[in-house]
Amino acid sequence: MLRFLTPIVVLIAASAAVASVTHARHPGGDGRDIELIASVKKGFGIKGVPVTGLYPGATRPLRVKITNTYAFAIRVATPTGKAAAKTTRAGCTGTPANLGLISTSTRRLVIPAHKSKTVVLQVTMPTTVANACQGATFKLSLRARATRA
Repeated sequence: MLRFLTPIVVLIAASAAVASVTHARHPGGDGRDIELIASVKKGFGIKGVPVTGLYPGATRPLRVKITNTYAFAIRVATPTGKAAAKTTRAGCTGTPANLGLISTSTRRLVIPAHKSKTVVLQVTMPTTVANACQGATFKLSLRARATRA
């Protein structure tokens, strides 16, 4: 039976981009609209603070800072994420049976131009965690979508 696990660090990697839709008139002057979709390649920043003190049945907060690098406000959906399959311990995998990420909010967050806001997600270690996960480090990947506010 597991007692306490040594601190587990959750590292964050992120990918995100903002897309906008623009409407224009058809050049033939026939009244038809053309929908132009422009995808911005530059992303916005997502950074998390390592989570420690997890053990079977425990839930700990994961503070995620989202930074808007654009010159306009963006509306960001709550980040989602999953653990990478490989951990630092043999026999321990980053499956939902060993580690879970819970989003406690479904609201969209508006972040002004060149500002940051923090959201709190919950990292949980189910009671089903494998004994091999004692002292393991899990790596989380986060994703978020944003639109121009």
